Amino acid sequence: MRYDERFPETYERIFFPPDVGVFLSCVRSITPSLDPAKRSVAEAFEKNLVSSMSVASLPFRMAESSVLDRRFQAVYMAQRIRSRNLKDKGSSEEECEKWALQTARKIFAEELAKGGSNPPLGDIPGQVLADLTQSLKNPEFESSTLELLRQCTVLCWGALEVLASDLFVAMLNENPRITAALLRDPRTRSFYQPRDFASALEERSYNLSACMGEVLLGQHRMDDVDTLRAVFDVVLPIDPGSRALLTSELLWRISQDRNLIVHRRGVVDRQYVASTGSELPPGAPLEISAGRYEEYLSFVRNLGCGLLAAAARGKVPEEGAESGKGGEAGSGPL
Repeated sequence: MRYDERFPETYERIFFPPDVGVFLSCVRSITPSLDPAKRSVAEAFEKNLVSSMSVASLPFRMAESSVLDRRFQAVYMAQRIRSRNLKDKGSSEEECEKWALQTARKIFAEELAKGGSNPPLGDIPGQVLADLTQSLKNPEFESSTLELLRQCTVLCWGALEVLASDLFVAMLNENPRITAALLRDPRTRSFYQPRDFASALEERSYNLSACMGEVLLGQHRMDDVDTLRAVFDVVLPIDPGSRALLTSELLWRISQDRNLIVHRRGVVDRQYVASTGSELPPGAPLEISAGRYEEYLSFVRNLGCGLLAAAARGKVPEEGAESGKGGEAGSGPL
């Protein structure tokens, strides 16, 4: 029987991280093709994704460490018993302890290298899952795992928001002419008021050529779905696959969950139920399963890769050119 069939509730509540190298391969394949300013944006995006995963995987890492520590202690105890032979041959207590510890570490490292094929090590994944399943019977531990996934959902959205903001600033600072496309397009021109440029000019000694990104971001932040969709559809040559992600209902759902967690402490209200169709009653805590969190994480990575790849291509829409499907940005999921 597979592990997820033996421990279904544990898989529902505990996030088991993927291989970081594989998970971030798309980001790392794009990063070298970016100019220095955008490369630092990609590197920050990668770090933020890793941070979210690291926090979310804490229960698993702690359980894994506990299981491995128990095995090491068993090996170490066995070697301490064997070291008595050295003492009988005249070795000091300190020398015996040193030999036992060094030998235990060597044996343990060999067992880890052999993995599941090594009988003494046993079924490590099964032991970790059994420990976590037992821990989840503790109401406080279960509550903590739910809160952890909620907060990691916020970190996940934050990684996307930081990427969007930093990429926008880098692009506008590098090429201030993009501003014309934003002021021209009906979806974005209301975000930026030309009259507000007067104070920005004065503050920056009448030279905005290298800081247009900060000026526009100060007027309108990249912190909601409608802005992300409209702005990047205007300023980036986005491929159809990435545009589908940008207009996906899942992006809107991540935003809705993030807002509920941040502004309502994750307590469902009538507005959330009405807008998302959630079956949770008002007053109930929002539950983010490990599977849903991983879906959010993968989605943010994929969308981020799409935006970075478009930035690497670097063509700004010409005046009069159509960006995507156009139309006004809506307030709903699609």
